[in-house]
Amino acid sequence: MFFSATIRIFCESNPTLVTAAVNGLLAWATMLGGGTALGGGLPAALMALDKTRADVRADLINRGIGAGFIAGAAVGMLLFVLFAR
Repeated sequence: MFFSATIRIFCESNPTLVTAAVNGLLAWATMLGGGTALGGGLPAALMALDKTRADVRADLINRGIGAGFIAGAAVGMLLFVLFAR
């Protein structure tokens, strides 16, 4: 209840601030998803025709997803700050 009331007050008092914040959140979420997909997809594509054991391949892909998530979250926060100004 408090959260929805706060959003309503922000929307009524300063609509451009809310628009900028929503754009910043969308940019952050886009970068987070893109980083995660790149982190997992790049090792998967590179090892598609490799003779690596399946458990090693899965571990490397999982580590890539984790690294992509962290990188995407960091760059996404930078984009959030830039878009929400």
